[in-house]
Amino acid sequence: MRCIADYEIESEMSVVSDDAQLMLGHPAGKFQARIKNIVRDDYSKPFLLSLQIAFEAPSLREAPDIAQDMLVECLNTLVFATGAGVRRHRTKQIIDSTPALEMRECLIWADSLKYKDPQPFLDEGIAGSIEQLLRFDPPPAVRRALRWYRFGVYDSTPEDQFQYFWFALEILAEHQKTPEKVADKCPQCKSPLYCETCKAHPTHRPYPKQAIRNLIQAVDKTCNEETIEFLDKARNALMHGATLKEIDDELPGSGEHIVDVLGKILFKALVHQLPKELFKETLHFGMPTTYVRQAMTGIAHVSTVVPMGGMESWLSIVSRV
Repeated sequence: MRCIADYEIESEMSVVSDDAQLMLGHPAGKFQARIKNIVRDDYSKPFLLSLQIAFEAPSLREAPDIAQDMLVECLNTLVFATGAGVRRHRTKQIIDSTPALEMRECLIWADSLKYKDPQPFLDEGIAGSIEQLLRFDPPPAVRRALRWYRFGVYDSTPEDQFQYFWFALEILAEHQKTPEKVADKCPQCKSPLYCETCKAHPTHRPYPKQAIRNLIQAVDKTCNEETIEFLDKARNALMHGATLKEIDDELPGSGEHIVDVLGKILFKALVHQLPKELFKETLHFGMPTTYVRQAMTGIAHVSTVVPMGGMESWLSIVSRV
């Protein structure tokens, strides 16, 4: 079936005229796209482009995932060609654009709440703990780690959250890396490797990976080798361009999200940097149930007549192609 996905896109650029529209066609016929400005009167709101993508899908139920792939390809190429920032603002609808239908099946997205009610967490106990923490003058490495932790907590993309947390963990590991030399271990039995020629176990200062492992084991006694290997593999995959859809994003055996696993370890590592005298008084800390941002959006599956106007003319153009 032929479908049209209708998006609003936050953009740093606009079509040269409000009454103009751009038509883009994928050379392999994967999709067609129409881009036009959404005229705004209130400049306190972000500027939006209307982006409609026409594509083939086996069914309307499978259309959202296919449309998402088309959207990503379209936005990636748009940014590459222009150097301007764009991102999806919201999905409006996906419509069955099969020719000659009087009634059309549609998926219509409800407007999600952009801002949720805050957690009533700030009280005198937290204020006192903040004052206690401000007595600690962290070294530059710990300041940098706190900065990346802050970015990770606030970000809404799990892949970015993981990488921000990993940056912070690696900074802390390098900061407190022991000068003592260590031996490399056999990947199978984990015993120190032995050189037959030198009749000795070669040693060196801990590599970053080894320093991170040492830090994790120091701050979280419950973290086993399987978890550490799982985090390291995820780090390597994400740093080389993979997404969480392409790798396991849950810790085997626990179902805990990989971002939460790393975030909790990092938090313990940051607390580990505090001087012991700070804990002579009670410190209150908040810990989220999950670091991963989640949003709930209603999607209505309806049958309706497509109203007269821009969408209907777009349907007629797509149907003739």
